Amino acid sequence: MDPAIKSQDAEWIVTQSVCARPRSLGGFVLNHLNIRLHISTLIILFLLIFSVTTLNAKKKLKYRHLEDYLIYAKKNNPKIKSSLEKAKSIKERMKQVISQPDPNLKYAYSVEEVETRVGPQKQKIGISQKFITGGKLKLKGKRSYFQSKIAEEEYNQVVSEIFFAVKKTYLEYYYITKEITISEETLNLLKYIEIITITKYKVGQISQPEVLQIQVELGKLENRIKTLVEFRKTISGKLKYLINLKSKNVFPYDLIVDKFSISKSVSEITEWIRKSNPEIKRLNQKIKLMGVNHTLALKMNVPDITASLDYIDTGRSLFGNPLDNGKDPIVFMVSVNLPFRKNKYRAAAREVTTMRKSIRLEKEEVINRLEFELERSIFKINDALRRASLYRDSLIPKAVHSLKVAQTAFINGKTDFISMFEPLKVMLELHLAYERAVIEQGIQMAMIEFMAGSSLPKGWKLKQNTKILKESTSELFPKAETSGG
Repeated sequence: MDPAIKSQDAEWIVTQSVCARPRSLGGFVLNHLNIRLHISTLIILFLLIFSVTTLNAKKKLKYRHLEDYLIYAKKNNPKIKSSLEKAKSIKERMKQVISQPDPNLKYAYSVEEVETRVGPQKQKIGISQKFITGGKLKLKGKRSYFQSKIAEEEYNQVVSEIFFAVKKTYLEYYYITKEITISEETLNLLKYIEIITITKYKVGQISQPEVLQIQVELGKLENRIKTLVEFRKTISGKLKYLINLKSKNVFPYDLIVDKFSISKSVSEITEWIRKSNPEIKRLNQKIKLMGVNHTLALKMNVPDITASLDYIDTGRSLFGNPLDNGKDPIVFMVSVNLPFRKNKYRAAAREVTTMRKSIRLEKEEVINRLEFELERSIFKINDALRRASLYRDSLIPKAVHSLKVAQTAFINGKTDFISMFEPLKVMLELHLAYERAVIEQGIQMAMIEFMAGSSLPKGWKLKQNTKILKESTSELFPKAETSGG
Protein backbone atom coordinates (compact mmCIF):
# COMPACT_ATOMS: atom_id res chain seq x y z
CA MET A 1 0.00 0.00 0.00
CA ASP A 2 1.13 3.55 -0.74
CA PRO A 3 2.76 5.13 2.36
CA ALA A 4 0.83 8.34 1.69
CA ILE A 5 -2.46 6.45 1.86
CA LYS A 6 -1.42 4.76 5.11
CA SER A 7 -0.56 8.16 6.54
CA GLN A 8 -3.96 9.56 5.57
CA ASP A 9 -5.77 6.57 7.12
CA ALA A 10 -3.85 6.96 10.34
CA GLU A 11 -4.59 10.65 10.46
CA TRP A 12 -8.34 10.01 9.93
CA ILE A 13 -8.44 7.45 12.76
CA VAL A 14 -6.70 9.83 15.15
CA THR A 15 -8.99 12.77 14.40
CA GLN A 16 -12.12 10.66 14.75
CA SER A 17 -11.14 9.06 18.10
CA VAL A 18 -12.04 11.04 21.18
CA CYS A 19 -9.37 9.19 23.09
CA ALA A 20 -6.54 9.72 20.54
CA ARG A 21 -3.61 11.94 21.43
CA PRO A 22 -4.08 15.38 19.77
CA ARG A 23 -1.32 16.39 17.40
CA SER A 24 -1.87 20.09 18.02
CA LEU A 25 -3.61 22.51 20.38
CA GLY A 26 -6.57 22.70 17.98
CA GLY A 27 -6.85 18.92 17.97
CA PHE A 28 -6.77 18.84 21.76
CA VAL A 29 -9.58 21.41 21.99
CA LEU A 30 -11.59 19.51 19.39
CA ASN A 31 -11.22 16.23 21.27
CA HIS A 32 -12.13 17.92 24.54
CA LEU A 33 -15.28 19.36 22.96
CA ASN A 34 -16.16 15.96 21.50
CA ILE A 35 -15.86 14.32 24.93
CA ARG A 36 -18.09 16.96 26.53
CA LEU A 37 -20.58 16.57 23.70
CA HIS A 38 -20.77 12.81 24.20
CA ILE A 39 -21.22 13.20 27.97
CA SER A 40 -23.95 15.81 27.49
CA THR A 41 -25.73 13.51 25.03
CA LEU A 42 -25.61 10.60 27.48
CA ILE A 43 -26.94 12.76 30.32
CA ILE A 44 -29.82 14.04 28.19
CA LEU A 45 -30.64 10.48 27.05
CA PHE A 46 -30.60 9.26 30.65
CA LEU A 47 -32.92 12.07 31.77
CA LEU A 48 -35.33 11.32 28.94
CA ILE A 49 -35.44 7.63 29.81
CA PHE A 50 -35.86 8.42 33.51
CA SER A 51 -38.68 10.91 32.85
CA VAL A 52 -40.56 8.49 30.58
CA THR A 53 -40.15 5.70 33.11
CA THR A 54 -41.38 7.96 35.89
CA LEU A 55 -44.42 9.04 33.90
CA ASN A 56 -45.34 5.49 32.98
CA ALA A 57 -44.74 4.09 36.47
CA LYS A 58 -47.80 3.25 38.48
CA LYS A 59 -47.59 4.96 41.83
CA LYS A 60 -49.19 3.50 44.92
CA LEU A 61 -51.97 5.46 46.53
CA LYS A 62 -51.43 6.74 50.05
CA TYR A 63 -54.84 5.57 51.28
CA ARG A 64 -54.39 2.73 53.78
CA HIS A 65 -57.52 3.08 55.91
CA LEU A 66 -61.01 2.01 54.92
CA GLU A 67 -62.45 5.37 55.96
CA ASP A 68 -60.38 7.11 53.26
CA TYR A 69 -62.03 5.01 50.55
CA LEU A 70 -65.52 5.57 51.95
CA ILE A 71 -65.03 9.34 51.95
CA TYR A 72 -63.70 9.21 48.39
CA ALA A 73 -66.62 7.06 47.24
CA LYS A 74 -69.22 9.37 48.78
CA LYS A 75 -67.73 12.33 46.94
CA ASN A 76 -67.15 10.68 43.57
CA ASN A 77 -69.39 7.63 43.03
CA PRO A 78 -71.80 8.50 40.16
CA LYS A 79 -74.72 6.54 41.61
CA ILE A 80 -74.44 8.38 44.93
CA LYS A 81 -74.16 11.74 43.20
CA SER A 82 -77.13 10.94 40.95
CA SER A 83 -79.29 9.98 43.94
CA LEU A 84 -78.27 13.17 45.75
CA GLU A 85 -79.25 15.33 42.77
CA LYS A 86 -82.59 13.53 42.58
CA ALA A 87 -83.26 14.27 46.25
CA LYS A 88 -82.39 17.93 45.70
CA SER A 89 -84.72 18.18 42.72
CA ILE A 90 -87.66 16.74 44.65
CA LYS A 91 -87.11 19.28 47.43
CA GLU A 92 -87.70 22.04 44.89
CA ARG A 93 -91.10 20.57 44.08
CA MET A 94 -92.63 21.86 47.33
CA LYS A 95 -92.30 25.49 46.24
CA GLN A 96 -94.24 24.66 43.10
CA VAL A 97 -97.24 22.88 44.58
CA ILE A 98 -98.09 25.22 47.48
CA SER A 99 -98.76 28.21 45.22
CA GLN A 100 -102.08 29.12 43.65
CA PRO A 101 -102.31 28.65 39.86
CA ASP A 102 -101.13 31.49 37.65
CA PRO A 103 -103.85 33.95 36.53
CA ASN A 104 -105.14 33.77 32.96
CA LEU A 105 -105.10 36.80 30.69
CA LYS A 106 -107.54 36.67 27.78
CA TYR A 107 -108.20 38.92 24.81
CA ALA A 108 -110.95 38.85 22.17
CA TYR A 109 -111.30 40.94 19.01
CA SER A 110 -114.64 41.21 17.20
CA VAL A 111 -114.13 40.44 13.54
CA GLU A 112 -117.71 41.53 13.05
CA GLU A 113 -118.71 44.09 15.65
CA VAL A 114 -121.72 43.20 17.77
CA GLU A 115 -124.14 46.12 17.80
CA THR A 116 -125.70 46.85 21.17
CA ARG A 117 -128.02 49.58 22.38
CA VAL A 118 -125.12 51.71 23.59
CA GLY A 119 -122.86 51.00 20.60
CA PRO A 120 -120.81 48.30 18.84
CA GLN A 121 -118.48 46.03 20.91
CA LYS A 122 -115.02 46.10 19.28
CA GLN A 123 -112.76 44.06 21.57
CA LYS A 124 -112.57 42.54 25.02
CA ILE A 125 -109.74 41.94 27.49
CA GLY A 126 -110.00 40.09 30.77
CA ILE A 127 -108.15 38.32 33.56
CA SER A 128 -109.18 35.30 35.63
CA GLN A 129 -107.77 33.57 38.71
CA LYS A 130 -108.54 30.15 40.05
CA PHE A 131 -108.42 29.71 43.85
CA ILE A 132 -107.76 26.22 45.27
CA THR A 133 -109.84 25.88 48.44
CA GLY A 134 -110.34 23.39 51.23
CA GLY A 135 -106.67 23.35 52.35
CA LYS A 136 -105.69 21.29 49.31
CA LEU A 137 -102.58 23.35 48.64
CA LYS A 138 -101.35 22.79 52.19
CA LEU A 139 -101.93 19.05 51.78
CA LYS A 140 -100.04 19.07 48.49
CA GLY A 141 -97.18 20.79 50.28
CA LYS A 142 -97.16 18.04 52.93
CA ARG A 143 -97.22 15.44 50.19
CA SER A 144 -94.21 17.04 48.54
CA TYR A 145 -92.44 17.20 51.91
CA PHE A 146 -92.87 13.46 52.50
CA GLN A 147 -91.79 12.75 48.93
CA SER A 148 -88.57 14.66 49.60
CA LYS A 149 -88.06 12.64 52.79
CA ILE A 150 -88.53 9.44 50.80
CA ALA A 151 -85.92 10.65 48.31
CA GLU A 152 -83.53 11.37 51.19
CA GLU A 153 -83.90 7.84 52.53
CA GLU A 154 -83.42 6.45 49.02
CA TYR A 155 -80.19 8.45 48.86
CA ASN A 156 -79.13 7.06 52.26
CA GLN A 157 -79.94 3.57 51.01
CA VAL A 158 -77.75 4.06 47.93
CA VAL A 159 -74.89 5.38 50.10
CA SER A 160 -75.27 2.38 52.40
CA GLU A 161 -75.20 -0.05 49.45
CA ILE A 162 -72.09 1.53 47.93
CA PHE A 163 -70.37 1.67 51.34
CA PHE A 164 -71.04 -2.03 51.91
CA ALA A 165 -69.68 -2.89 48.46
CA VAL A 166 -66.56 -0.77 49.11
CA LYS A 167 -66.00 -2.38 52.53
CA LYS A 168 -66.42 -5.90 51.17
CA THR A 169 -64.12 -5.25 48.20
CA TYR A 170 -61.57 -3.54 50.46
CA LEU A 171 -61.52 -6.59 52.75
CA GLU A 172 -61.24 -8.97 49.79
CA TYR A 173 -58.31 -6.94 48.49
CA TYR A 174 -56.70 -7.15 51.93
CA TYR A 175 -57.26 -10.91 52.03
CA ILE A 176 -55.88 -11.61 48.55
CA THR A 177 -52.78 -9.56 49.41
CA LYS A 178 -52.33 -11.60 52.59
CA GLU A 179 -52.75 -14.80 50.60
CA ILE A 180 -50.09 -13.67 48.13
CA THR A 181 -47.70 -12.80 50.98
CA ILE A 182 -48.20 -16.12 52.75
CA SER A 183 -47.86 -18.03 49.49
CA GLU A 184 -44.62 -16.20 48.65
CA GLU A 185 -43.23 -17.06 52.09
CA THR A 186 -44.19 -20.68 51.50
CA LEU A 187 -42.52 -20.52 48.09
CA ASN A 188 -39.30 -19.36 49.77
CA LEU A 189 -39.50 -22.35 52.10
CA LEU A 190 -39.94 -24.70 49.16
CA LYS A 191 -36.97 -23.13 47.36
CA TYR A 192 -34.83 -23.70 50.43
CA ILE A 193 -36.01 -27.31 50.58
CA GLU A 194 -35.18 -27.65 46.88
CA ILE A 195 -31.60 -26.52 47.55
CA ILE A 196 -31.22 -29.12 50.31
CA THR A 197 -32.79 -31.80 48.12
CA ILE A 198 -30.49 -31.08 45.16
CA THR A 199 -27.49 -31.20 47.48
CA LYS A 200 -28.63 -34.58 48.81
CA TYR A 201 -29.24 -35.84 45.28
CA LYS A 202 -25.71 -34.88 44.22
CA VAL A 203 -24.20 -36.91 47.04
CA GLY A 204 -26.55 -39.83 46.37
CA GLN A 205 -28.67 -39.62 49.52
CA ILE A 206 -32.00 -39.35 47.64
CA SER A 207 -33.32 -40.28 44.22
CA GLN A 208 -34.20 -38.03 41.31
CA PRO A 209 -38.03 -38.46 41.62
CA GLU A 210 -37.94 -36.64 44.97
CA VAL A 211 -36.18 -33.69 43.34
CA LEU A 212 -38.71 -33.67 40.50
CA GLN A 213 -41.56 -33.84 42.99
CA ILE A 214 -40.31 -30.74 44.79
CA GLN A 215 -39.93 -28.89 41.51
CA VAL A 216 -43.50 -29.83 40.53
CA GLU A 217 -44.81 -28.40 43.80
CA LEU A 218 -42.73 -25.27 43.23
CA GLY A 219 -44.23 -24.84 39.77
CA LYS A 220 -47.75 -25.31 41.10
CA LEU A 221 -47.21 -22.74 43.86
CA GLU A 222 -45.60 -20.23 41.47
CA ASN A 223 -48.57 -20.60 39.14
CA ARG A 224 -50.95 -20.08 42.04
CA ILE A 225 -49.14 -16.87 43.04
CA LYS A 226 -49.36 -15.56 39.47
CA THR A 227 -53.09 -16.30 39.43
CA LEU A 228 -53.56 -14.50 42.74
CA VAL A 229 -51.62 -11.47 41.51
CA GLU A 230 -53.82 -11.25 38.40
CA PHE A 231 -56.96 -11.75 40.49
CA ARG A 232 -55.86 -8.91 42.78
CA LYS A 233 -55.86 -6.65 39.72
CA THR A 234 -59.50 -7.59 39.15
CA ILE A 235 -60.43 -6.75 42.74
CA SER A 236 -58.47 -3.52 42.45
CA GLY A 237 -60.46 -2.68 39.32
CA LYS A 238 -63.72 -3.27 41.16
CA LEU A 239 -62.62 -1.01 44.00
CA LYS A 240 -61.67 1.71 41.51
CA TYR A 241 -65.08 1.35 39.87
CA LEU A 242 -66.88 1.70 43.20
CA ILE A 243 -65.01 4.82 44.27
CA ASN A 244 -64.84 6.14 40.67
CA LEU A 245 -61.05 6.40 40.61
CA LYS A 246 -59.84 7.13 37.08
CA SER A 247 -56.08 7.08 37.66
CA LYS A 248 -53.87 4.06 36.92
CA ASN A 249 -52.32 4.13 40.39
CA VAL A 250 -52.40 0.90 42.36
CA PHE A 251 -53.71 0.47 45.88
CA PRO A 252 -51.16 -0.10 48.66
CA TYR A 253 -50.51 -3.68 49.75
CA ASP A 254 -50.31 -2.82 53.45
CA LEU A 255 -53.95 -1.88 54.01
CA ILE A 256 -55.04 -1.52 57.61
CA VAL A 257 -58.01 -3.57 58.78
CA ASP A 258 -59.35 -3.02 62.29
CA LYS A 259 -60.74 -6.13 63.96
CA PHE A 260 -63.72 -5.55 66.22
CA SER A 261 -66.59 -7.46 67.74
CA ILE A 262 -69.91 -6.10 69.00
CA SER A 263 -70.47 -5.65 72.71
CA LYS A 264 -74.29 -5.32 72.54
CA SER A 265 -77.00 -7.96 72.58
CA VAL A 266 -79.02 -9.00 69.53
CA SER A 267 -82.15 -7.24 70.85
CA GLU A 268 -80.28 -3.94 71.26
CA ILE A 269 -78.81 -4.20 67.76
CA THR A 270 -82.25 -5.07 66.35
CA GLU A 271 -83.79 -2.00 67.94
CA TRP A 272 -80.96 0.15 66.59
CA ILE A 273 -81.48 -1.23 63.07
CA ARG A 274 -85.24 -0.64 63.22
CA LYS A 275 -84.68 3.01 64.05
CA SER A 276 -81.90 3.73 61.58
CA ASN A 277 -82.43 1.42 58.60
CA PRO A 278 -83.02 3.60 55.50
CA GLU A 279 -85.48 1.15 53.94
CA ILE A 280 -87.67 1.08 57.05
CA LYS A 281 -87.48 4.87 57.36
CA ARG A 282 -88.44 5.19 53.69
CA LEU A 283 -91.48 2.96 54.20
CA ASN A 284 -92.47 4.96 57.30
CA GLN A 285 -92.42 8.13 55.19
CA LYS A 286 -94.47 6.39 52.51
CA ILE A 287 -97.09 5.43 55.10
CA LYS A 288 -97.30 9.08 56.18
CA LEU A 289 -97.50 10.10 52.53
CA MET A 290 -100.43 7.73 51.99
CA GLY A 291 -102.20 9.36 54.95
CA VAL A 292 -101.83 12.77 53.31
CA ASN A 293 -102.98 11.35 49.95
CA HIS A 294 -106.06 9.87 51.64
CA THR A 295 -107.05 13.22 53.16
CA LEU A 296 -106.35 14.97 49.86
CA ALA A 297 -108.53 12.49 47.95
CA LEU A 298 -111.45 13.27 50.28
CA LYS A 299 -110.82 17.01 49.92
CA MET A 300 -111.06 16.85 46.13
CA ASN A 301 -114.87 17.08 46.33
CA VAL A 302 -114.53 20.58 47.78
CA PRO A 303 -115.24 22.97 44.88
CA ASP A 304 -112.65 25.48 43.69
CA ILE A 305 -113.53 29.08 42.85
CA THR A 306 -112.58 30.99 39.73
CA ALA A 307 -112.97 34.78 39.62
CA SER A 308 -112.65 36.81 36.42
CA LEU A 309 -112.78 40.47 35.41
CA ASP A 310 -113.50 41.53 31.79
CA TYR A 311 -113.29 44.93 30.11
CA ILE A 312 -115.25 45.45 26.86
CA ASP A 313 -114.25 48.19 24.45
CA THR A 314 -117.51 49.67 23.05
CA GLY A 315 -117.83 52.28 20.29
CA ARG A 316 -120.50 55.01 20.03
CA SER A 317 -123.88 54.05 18.64
CA LEU A 318 -124.64 55.18 15.11
CA PHE A 319 -128.36 55.22 15.79
CA GLY A 320 -129.29 58.14 17.95
CA ASN A 321 -127.79 59.12 21.25
CA PRO A 322 -128.94 56.58 23.85
CA LEU A 323 -128.12 56.84 27.53
CA ASP A 324 -124.53 55.68 28.29
CA ASN A 325 -123.74 55.88 24.58
CA GLY A 326 -120.27 54.33 23.95
CA LYS A 327 -119.73 53.44 27.59
CA ASP A 328 -117.24 50.56 28.13
CA PRO A 329 -118.73 47.93 30.46
CA ILE A 330 -116.68 46.06 33.10
CA VAL A 331 -117.87 42.54 33.93
CA PHE A 332 -116.96 40.64 37.13
CA MET A 333 -117.72 36.90 37.18
CA VAL A 334 -117.35 34.08 39.72
CA SER A 335 -117.52 30.40 38.73
CA VAL A 336 -117.43 27.24 40.85
CA ASN A 337 -116.77 23.69 39.64
CA LEU A 338 -119.41 21.18 40.69
CA PRO A 339 -117.90 17.90 42.00
CA PHE A 340 -120.91 15.74 41.17
CA ARG A 341 -118.91 12.52 40.56
CA LYS A 342 -118.12 11.77 44.19
CA ASN A 343 -117.59 8.08 43.47
CA LYS A 344 -114.36 9.02 41.71
CA TYR A 345 -112.94 10.67 44.83
CA ARG A 346 -114.13 7.86 47.10
CA ALA A 347 -112.43 5.33 44.83
CA ALA A 348 -109.21 7.38 45.04
CA ALA A 349 -109.46 7.33 48.85
CA ARG A 350 -109.99 3.55 48.86
CA GLU A 351 -106.99 3.12 46.54
CA VAL A 352 -104.78 5.05 48.97
CA THR A 353 -106.06 3.02 51.92
CA THR A 354 -105.24 -0.25 50.15
CA MET A 355 -101.81 1.06 49.19
CA ARG A 356 -101.11 2.03 52.80
CA LYS A 357 -101.96 -1.51 53.94
CA SER A 358 -99.61 -2.88 51.29
CA ILE A 359 -96.76 -0.64 52.47
CA ARG A 360 -97.29 -1.68 56.09
CA LEU A 361 -97.07 -5.34 55.07
CA GLU A 362 -93.95 -4.58 53.07
CA LYS A 363 -92.44 -2.91 56.14
CA GLU A 364 -93.26 -5.99 58.22
CA GLU A 365 -91.52 -8.19 55.64
CA VAL A 366 -88.44 -5.94 55.67
CA ILE A 367 -88.25 -6.07 59.48
CA ASN A 368 -88.53 -9.87 59.46
CA ARG A 369 -85.83 -10.14 56.80
CA LEU A 370 -83.50 -7.77 58.66
CA GLU A 371 -83.97 -9.69 61.90
CA PHE A 372 -83.10 -12.95 60.15
CA GLU A 373 -80.08 -11.41 58.40
CA LEU A 374 -78.92 -9.92 61.70
CA GLU A 375 -79.10 -13.28 63.45
CA ARG A 376 -77.20 -14.88 60.60
CA SER A 377 -74.53 -12.16 60.67
CA ILE A 378 -74.16 -12.45 64.46
CA PHE A 379 -73.75 -16.22 64.08
CA LYS A 380 -71.11 -15.77 61.37
CA ILE A 381 -69.25 -13.20 63.46
CA ASN A 382 -69.20 -15.48 66.51
CA ASP A 383 -68.20 -18.44 64.36
CA ALA A 384 -65.42 -16.41 62.73
CA LEU A 385 -64.20 -15.25 66.14
CA ARG A 386 -64.17 -18.82 67.39
CA ARG A 387 -62.30 -20.11 64.34
CA ALA A 388 -59.81 -17.23 64.41
CA SER A 389 -59.09 -17.89 68.08
CA LEU A 390 -58.70 -21.62 67.40
CA TYR A 391 -56.26 -21.05 64.53
CA ARG A 392 -54.33 -18.28 66.31
CA ASP A 393 -53.98 -19.85 69.75
CA SER A 394 -53.90 -23.58 69.03
CA LEU A 395 -53.69 -24.94 65.50
CA ILE A 396 -51.12 -22.58 63.94
CA PRO A 397 -48.58 -22.88 66.80
CA LYS A 398 -48.93 -26.67 66.63
CA ALA A 399 -48.52 -26.62 62.85
CA VAL A 400 -45.37 -24.51 63.17
CA HIS A 401 -43.96 -26.91 65.75
CA SER A 402 -44.80 -29.87 63.52
CA LEU A 403 -43.09 -28.17 60.58
CA LYS A 404 -39.94 -27.53 62.62
CA VAL A 405 -39.79 -31.16 63.65
CA ALA A 406 -40.26 -32.25 60.03
CA GLN A 407 -37.59 -29.74 58.96
CA THR A 408 -35.04 -31.20 61.36
CA ALA A 409 -35.87 -34.76 60.33
CA PHE A 410 -35.65 -33.88 56.63
CA ILE A 411 -32.28 -32.14 56.96
CA ASN A 412 -30.90 -35.09 58.93
CA GLY A 413 -32.17 -37.52 56.30
CA LYS A 414 -34.67 -39.23 58.59
CA THR A 415 -37.74 -38.45 56.47
CA ASP A 416 -38.64 -37.84 52.83
CA PHE A 417 -40.06 -34.80 51.06
CA ILE A 418 -43.69 -35.87 51.41
CA SER A 419 -43.38 -35.97 55.19
CA MET A 420 -41.78 -32.53 54.98
CA PHE A 421 -44.28 -31.03 52.55
CA GLU A 422 -47.48 -32.08 54.33
CA PRO A 423 -46.86 -29.98 57.51
CA LEU A 424 -45.89 -27.06 55.27
CA LYS A 425 -49.11 -27.35 53.30
CA VAL A 426 -51.15 -27.63 56.50
CA MET A 427 -49.52 -24.52 57.94
CA LEU A 428 -50.27 -22.60 54.71
CA GLU A 429 -53.92 -23.66 54.80
CA LEU A 430 -54.26 -22.73 58.49
CA HIS A 431 -52.79 -19.27 57.95
CA LEU A 432 -55.16 -18.67 55.05
CA ALA A 433 -58.09 -20.02 57.07
CA TYR A 434 -57.23 -17.62 59.89
CA GLU A 435 -57.12 -14.64 57.51
CA ARG A 436 -60.40 -15.80 55.94
CA ALA A 437 -62.01 -15.94 59.39
CA VAL A 438 -60.80 -12.40 60.14
CA ILE A 439 -62.15 -11.12 56.82
CA GLU A 440 -65.47 -12.93 57.28
CA GLN A 441 -65.84 -11.18 60.61
CA GLY A 442 -65.20 -7.81 58.94
CA ILE A 443 -67.66 -8.53 56.12
CA GLN A 444 -70.42 -9.43 58.56
CA MET A 445 -69.71 -6.30 60.61
CA ALA A 446 -70.06 -4.33 57.39
CA MET A 447 -73.30 -6.19 56.70
CA ILE A 448 -74.73 -5.11 60.05
CA GLU A 449 -73.73 -1.51 59.35
CA PHE A 450 -75.36 -1.83 55.91
CA MET A 451 -78.59 -3.01 57.51
CA ALA A 452 -78.50 -0.07 59.92
CA GLY A 453 -77.47 2.42 57.27
CA SER A 454 -74.75 3.86 59.50
CA SER A 455 -71.55 2.91 61.31
CA LEU A 456 -71.62 1.14 64.63
CA PRO A 457 -71.48 3.49 67.62
CA LYS A 458 -67.97 3.66 69.05
CA GLY A 459 -69.02 2.31 72.42
CA TRP A 460 -70.36 -0.84 70.77
CA LYS A 461 -67.01 -2.02 69.38
CA LEU A 462 -64.56 -4.31 71.13
CA LYS A 463 -61.06 -4.59 69.66
CA GLN A 464 -59.89 -8.14 69.04
CA ASN A 465 -56.51 -9.73 69.59
CA THR A 466 -54.98 -10.40 66.17
CA LYS A 467 -51.50 -11.55 67.15
CA ILE A 468 -50.85 -14.98 65.70
CA LEU A 469 -47.23 -15.90 66.31
CA LYS A 470 -44.04 -14.33 67.52
CA GLU A 471 -42.39 -15.63 64.37
CA SER A 472 -43.65 -15.71 60.81
CA THR A 473 -43.27 -18.48 58.29
CA SER A 474 -40.39 -16.63 56.64
CA GLU A 475 -38.28 -17.16 59.80
CA LEU A 476 -38.56 -20.95 59.71
CA PHE A 477 -36.07 -21.17 56.85
CA PRO A 478 -33.71 -18.70 55.24
CA LYS A 479 -34.87 -17.26 51.94
CA ALA A 480 -33.76 -19.24 48.90
CA GLU A 481 -32.26 -16.15 47.27
CA THR A 482 -29.78 -15.74 50.18
CA SER A 483 -28.86 -19.42 50.36
CA GLY A 484 -26.59 -19.52 47.38
CA GLY A 485 -29.07 -21.44 45.27
